[in-house]
Amino acid sequence: MSTNNYQFDQVINREGTNAMSLTGYRGYLFDADEDLSGKYEEADFIPMWVADMEFAIAPEIINAMKKRLEHPLLGYSRVADPTYSFVFQQWCIDRYGWRPELKHLVNAKGVIPALYDLIGHICKPGEKVLIITPSYAFFKHGVDFNDLTLVCSDLIEVNGKFHMDMEDIRQKAADEKCVLGVFCNPHNPTGKVWSKKELKELGEVCLENDLTIISDEIHCDLLRKDQFFTPMASLFPNSNQIITCMAPSKTFNLAGNMFANIVIPN
Repeated sequence: MSTNNYQFDQVINREGTNAMSLTGYRGYLFDADEDLSGKYEEADFIPMWVADMEFAIAPEIINAMKKRLEHPLLGYSRVADPTYSFVFQQWCIDRYGWRPELKHLVNAKGVIPALYDLIGHICKPGEKVLIITPSYAFFKHGVDFNDLTLVCSDLIEVNGKFHMDMEDIRQKAADEKCVLGVFCNPHNPTGKVWSKKELKELGEVCLENDLTIISDEIHCDLLRKDQFFTPMASLFPNSNQIITCMAPSKTFNLAGNMFANIVIPN
């Protein structure tokens, strides 16, 4: 459908909807008990602290939900209709040239809950997790939650562009206690869309040192014109050590549905 059919200039009142972007900042950015009266006009706040769009959800999605709700029963249901797995697979084929195996697809309540569980399943006490920094805060939180050691490799900025410090990554990945790398593609917070060359080099370093890779690819469909996204797993089709995390939440503003696609080949 043409974007001409969508109202991108529509202002929607979210009061009374328990919207995290509207009221959640109080306990996240400030002390929940802090008195903000007189300091700021709350009505003038622009909620850019959380990845939540102010655009209405596509009517096709709303209509599909309404149709389901016309049936009076919402009892025990399978997490996802088998048809969904085929749709997800076809989406990956059409957009990224990647064909994930249907049997590898696991559904989760979100990338963050999946990340917390995966780190705990993969790592043993005393082991280390490597991340690229600056990083989405929950990478660190997931490591801390599982009482593991965090190892950071800082990005290098050259003329406003960010690059991975591969020598530093290679050195830290060589530590035998470092067993997992948590990676973000495209990168959060810089917005960098990693090239195939960069992904290949990082993947080779991690796999050569027997690191499992969790690739958070939740922003994969939010691309500027002429940018192309490559799933890391697509570059290593024979490896079973790359876990891919995707979700419709960022692309379609569906975070409240608490649903994610986790591709686990092992």
